[in-house]
Amino acid sequence: METSPLAPRKWILVAGTGRNKLPPGQQFAAQAVGRALARHGFGLVTGGWVGVDKEVTQAFAQALQALGAPLSRSLKQIVPRPDQPAFFGGDVIYVDKGPQEWVETVRRAHAVILIGGLGGTYTTYKIAQDERVPVFPLAGTGGDARQAFDELLETWGQHKHGRVQREELTSLDVPLLTESTAEEVVDRLFELLNKELLGQAPPHATPSKALRKPKALSKNERIDFLLVTALPEERDALLRKLPAYEKVAARKDDVHVYFRADLPLGKGGKAYRLIVLPLLGMGRVNAATATVDALKRWRPRHVVLVGIAGGIAERGVKVGDLLVSEQVVDYELQKLTDKGVQVRWSVHKASRRLYAAALNMIGDAWTRQVEVSHPSEGHPPRLHFGPIASGDKVIASSSVLAEYRNVWPALIGVEMEAAGVASACFSAARPPEFFMVRGVSDLADPHKDSAEVAHARPYACDVAATYVLELLRGRPIPLLRAAEE
Repeated sequence: METSPLAPRKWILVAGTGRNKLPPGQQFAAQAVGRALARHGFGLVTGGWVGVDKEVTQAFAQALQALGAPLSRSLKQIVPRPDQPAFFGGDVIYVDKGPQEWVETVRRAHAVILIGGLGGTYTTYKIAQDERVPVFPLAGTGGDARQAFDELLETWGQHKHGRVQREELTSLDVPLLTESTAEEVVDRLFELLNKELLGQAPPHATPSKALRKPKALSKNERIDFLLVTALPEERDALLRKLPAYEKVAARKDDVHVYFRADLPLGKGGKAYRLIVLPLLGMGRVNAATATVDALKRWRPRHVVLVGIAGGIAERGVKVGDLLVSEQVVDYELQKLTDKGVQVRWSVHKASRRLYAAALNMIGDAWTRQVEVSHPSEGHPPRLHFGPIASGDKVIASSSVLAEYRNVWPALIGVEMEAAGVASACFSAARPPEFFMVRGVSDLADPHKDSAEVAHARPYACDVAATYVLELLRGRPIPLLRAAEE
């Protein structure tokens, strides 16, 4: 459940290493915990120290600000006199230095999270045990958290964990080698916190140490790829090629429709997690609005825009070819003067990782997976790599393209949604990488609405969908849990 009420429903104490420079795993964990506390509507209790306390509080404050929620009602810092908190904000409560500072932090918490630690964190663990407050050590962060975790498992049954089972807690014992791994572990941690404190069971009953989850996950699922389509024909071409896709159940806080599928990656049972997002209409605004909502709900690692576009004949592009975007050039922001229109270009780079994978996709074996016949038999699709112009206007004029090509001579195509999708990605708090592949359905000229072009659209949709899925089957990005596997 991702809400942020004005009054926190439960308070969570986070304790950990009190040094200015944290090891990467502890820093990743602290930041992920801070963001998750805000998303789930929990209040944060800390001791106001540098290190973990400061990192988690900063991430918590930033996430609350994005949600429009006040920090003062959701943060308590218990600080020994005469010290000052490392982070200024929230409700600062001063206590006497010594055992009281540990007791007061634990007394105000419904649960405790431990991240690393150099001695004092273990003291927090022992006091929490005495006070019968459930403790969730992130063992992968080492230090006191590892010691407390091992001790907790050895003495299971003597401590306050009313709903969480021992084998469920063991799923948190994962090395935090990357930021994405920390996000995965913290997602699992908050499933257990919700179960322990609110009685909401996690969606799977038998977790494993590698955090393996079934396809039908909770609201907090993080996916590998969000595939965005603007037109129904683009959506249908993609879904026809996805094995066992399913329509995601509607939610009150999201008007968009999503389709979920796993894309198998050969033998071994590994797969990418995919969500297909059909837009509610064409254009940059529809694309940006829908993408922002999808990013909040699914937290994709990559966003790929798939569909059709107009090609530029002067660059050797033909109907039925494929455009792979190296960058998106937004032409929509313009200044109108007596001397004419001045375009204020905005540029968004495509994912370097996916672009490199596309450049090195050897051979044309993927074309055998194309199911729709080419409108001009005997002309296999050619790939074109380069910048693609994006704006809200349907362009059917060679003269307009010529003006744009005076500034961007390398343009290979033009379309209407990429600027909105890319802008939403790059403006996100944790931006996913953006990529785009477009099949050429027309040449953005006066023949755009001809019968020949209409006949080419199904092929252009199919060739784009085929290429994207074959590109992903080549495993261009590491799996979310690659470090654990």
